[in-house]
Amino acid sequence: ALLFVGWVYPEVPTASYTFAGLLVLSLAALAWLNQISLKAAMKTRTARFGANAALTVLLIMGIIIVVNFLNYNHFYRKDLTKDQIHGLSDQSKKILRELKTDVKFTVFTKTQTREEAKNVLDNYIYLAGSKIKVEYVDPDRDPTRAKAANIKKYGTAIIEVDKRETRIEEVTEEKVTNALIKMFKTVSTTACFLSGHGEKSVETNDAESLSQLKQELVSQTYEVKTISLLEETKVPEICTLVAVIGANKAFFQKEIDAIRTYLNGGGRMVFALEPNVRGLGADYHPELTKLLAEWYIELPQNLVIDPTSRLLGVNASVPVIAIYNKEHVITKEFQATALFPIASTVDFKTGAPASLKTTWLAKTSAKAFAKTDFKEFASGQVKLDDKKDKAGPHT
Repeated sequence: ALLFVGWVYPEVPTASYTFAGLLVLSLAALAWLNQISLKAAMKTRTARFGANAALTVLLIMGIIIVVNFLNYNHFYRKDLTKDQIHGLSDQSKKILRELKTDVKFTVFTKTQTREEAKNVLDNYIYLAGSKIKVEYVDPDRDPTRAKAANIKKYGTAIIEVDKRETRIEEVTEEKVTNALIKMFKTVSTTACFLSGHGEKSVETNDAESLSQLKQELVSQTYEVKTISLLEETKVPEICTLVAVIGANKAFFQKEIDAIRTYLNGGGRMVFALEPNVRGLGADYHPELTKLLAEWYIELPQNLVIDPTSRLLGVNASVPVIAIYNKEHVITKEFQATALFPIASTVDFKTGAPASLKTTWLAKTSAKAFAKTDFKEFASGQVKLDDKKDKAGPHT
């Protein structure tokens, strides 16, 4: 009873140790006073069997205690689902591997619904260890603290790094990882999307727009702007990179000169250009194709046809991409299969200087082939011509 009281009230440790000491001394005194009776009793068969049973129980209890101790301090998590729905994405893992500062999460959620947020954050704790600290607060049980933190919605989490903080209204991997990216990002990155040549817009919400791409970039603290080189004499200095997505009209020489100057000065650009199916393969922008040739990038006017696409229930004009360059930082962790509707090949011209490094990122299967005769598409009968069409794999 005295030991139990000392355990319940640990704020009085001296009393606990005193009680334990008295108990041990009392047992020792009783054993010494009754040593003759104990010696006689230990020689009986019942005593030997009893001692053996007691020793076995103690050993089993010891094993259970050790196993539980190891389990508590060295736990292991493994997501056995096919699509890894209970694990973290490669991007989240990368951020946690590079984590050098402690991060504190204060989650304001009802005790009854805490498990949902805990399942997500436990994955982060498992990978980052003591660098991730989590505290759960029930706004109903501690309304004063919830009001002081201006919490207006159950499930809100406050993320603190050093003296900075941000908050998310729902604990999901996407929101947590994006918040961490935002907290640790020190350099502003602006993606500029070129307009004026039929490019896909990041501002509109129609089926052909890139509004979802803009939303993803903004959620990861990128600035997104639309620029026109007809209105600018050069690429704005604010642009960390310039993207030309789906241009289907010619460029003026003034624009080509601005792009050339930007690239020669170390600028970064993304070109995503489609084949002109309706125009029977005619080049949308020969002046831009010529500029890319200066960087030993060749854009043949063709269309990739992939018979294996039919196995996935899509048209053969939608090539299946599952081969990625594992030595490049962009694609080394790619695992998913991607579909590229109406795509043409990208090739490297020969004769590039040693100072210019060219690297492929993704390739089609060996069964895909590149068609140059666009007239066949109108008839709906597309066949491989060994003399004209180039067999895969294609970049």
